[in-house]
Amino acid sequence: MENLLKGIYLFFTAAPGGTNNAFYTAVGGRLYLGQALEEAAFPYCVYSLVSASPDYWFDNERFENATIQFSIFSENRAPTEVSDAYQKLIALYDDAATTVTGYTVYEFEREGQWLLRDPGPARWQYVVQYNVLILKT
Repeated sequence: MENLLKGIYLFFTAAPGGTNNAFYTAVGGRLYLGQALEEAAFPYCVYSLVSASPDYWFDNERFENATIQFSIFSENRAPTEVSDAYQKLIALYDDAATTVTGYTVYEFEREGQWLLRDPGPARWQYVVQYNVLILKT
């Protein structure tokens, strides 16, 4: 799964427009694996591997089926900033043609999303989950 996680980050930085793609710009280039830096500026996005399992198909082909979660965070009082970043994230990753070293990507499909507000420090969070199906080449 390490190659999948690397591929997601490389797609973020090397997608059409490179570091000028709309999602990269919306989160200021701040995409972190697992957890953001404590001093990270807002807005930012964290992505994580939620689950992964082998999936056997025809002639014993072994696919890897993974759930990837993106969480976009903002300190704005209104959800406008995270909602805008969400729109740009799905434009980039829905059915994404990511490159994963050693694998063929068959599916990068959004499974769901939800918007949350933390009343304590007044932060918004937009969570987006994707199902990713890859086959070792």
